[in-house]
Amino acid sequence: MGRLMWRRSRLEMHIDILRAISRLGPLRLTHIMGETNLGCFDAKRHLAFLTEHSLVEEVALANRRCRVGTAFAVTERGLTALDLFMKLDRALQLTTHREEHPSQNG
Repeated sequence: MGRLMWRRSRLEMHIDILRAISRLGPLRLTHIMGETNLGCFDAKRHLAFLTEHSLVEEVALANRRCRVGTAFAVTERGLTALDLFMKLDRALQLTTHREEHPSQNG
């Protein structure tokens, strides 16, 4: 029995990254990779796009040993984009549900 596989669109990957960072706070690259199931190359490429468009920003992050590393945080613009996407997604699901059940249109 084979597994059903599909590829996520770039938009879905961007939304997954925004969702992970907004839910968990500033994340390092490896944590973003784990949360979104992306490889290093793809995660860096998508983070570069999101950073260029001011949806995420790089922030300094100190750990227990006081070494500073780089993490990524969602900007206000990123939160707005994520919120708008979620509203659109809900609206489209509602529309699809109504089309599947025409007797409930009203």
